[in-house]
Amino acid sequence: MRPAFLALLLGVPLISAAQRSGSHASAPWSISPSNALVWNGQPYTPVGAVIDNTAASAQRALAAGVKDVIVDAPAGGEGLAETVAGLEQGQMRYLLRVNSLAPLAPGIAVEPQSYRIMGINKARTVVVRLPNVTSALVVLAASRDGYVHSSQRVKTANGILSVDVQPKSDMDHVLLIYPVTEGLEMPDFWERLDSHRDVLLTSLRQAKPGPGFRGIVNPLGRTLFLPGKDFDFVPTSPAVQMEVAGFLENRYRNMTTAMRSWSMGGSGFSSTDERGQPTATFADLARLVPLWNGVRGIPQLWDPKTDKLYAVDSGRSSIWKD
Repeated sequence: MRPAFLALLLGVPLISAAQRSGSHASAPWSISPSNALVWNGQPYTPVGAVIDNTAASAQRALAAGVKDVIVDAPAGGEGLAETVAGLEQGQMRYLLRVNSLAPLAPGIAVEPQSYRIMGINKARTVVVRLPNVTSALVVLAASRDGYVHSSQRVKTANGILSVDVQPKSDMDHVLLIYPVTEGLEMPDFWERLDSHRDVLLTSLRQAKPGPGFRGIVNPLGRTLFLPGKDFDFVPTSPAVQMEVAGFLENRYRNMTTAMRSWSMGGSGFSSTDERGQPTATFADLARLVPLWNGVRGIPQLWDPKTDKLYAVDSGRSSIWKD
């Protein structure tokens, strides 16, 4: 996780203390030898409730005798100032829990088991509704052996993908779609994290939390997780690709070994120099997206920068492991 966001995780509980004292005091939170939470030297064992981000919810909790609450609020802090004012007026203790979605990472969904249209044996126009998708790689392949007859990047219009397909024979073909979208299960820990942090800090400054403020439970926001689902999303952030390139270089040391591990021999991905070494770089390798997932899909790697495909041995390739 980014260092700046770690500072936010550790530093948010200090806002109210620093505002009251006018100095950057040491953190009021600590952990006792018995692993109990301690706030300003006193054990903190709240028994309370989770409330909505409204002043009325704070008043109802106080009327019921509840003094410790967790407030569900969006990162943007809409209505938070009124809620905080009510909590402080009632001398309550409160934690904030960001209930808006965490910033989502841009990338490519590799779900050939879901984004597929079977039984294509004649020319036709395929129209598919793909919400939150900007474009998609569309591949027409033979159902029998996965041979790729055509591939193209197609832009969507208002969430609708429309593409003309023309198989060269009356044999059955399958149309595979690889959407360029946002990963619902993958937060963006890279470019969008800084703006999310800034929005959250701005909402806290506007809300002006006081002595009752105890910190933030999950500053990143809600993330989705579907148990039992295979990893099927490849982030395309330049920052991610830079990290992947560094990982590959550290692991394989040279491109020849990396391409061999990914079973890219004869793929035509890279030319060679006068010493017989690949001219492609680890940065080029880090852009590639596998077009299979499990037993579904085709044994090809896609370069979203050039929209070229490169045939590989998917059964031997270690790209998903890397």
